[in-house]
Amino acid sequence: MMGIIAAFILGSTVGSLIFFLALCLVGAFRDD
Repeated sequence: MMGIIAAFILGSTVGSLIFFLALCLVGAFRDD
């Protein structure tokens, strides 16, 4: 059970990190 919770937290963290990086890239490209 703990492994599933840890995997879920890790997955959501990585997913939110990728989403944040994507937003930063879009903002950088629209800055010009």
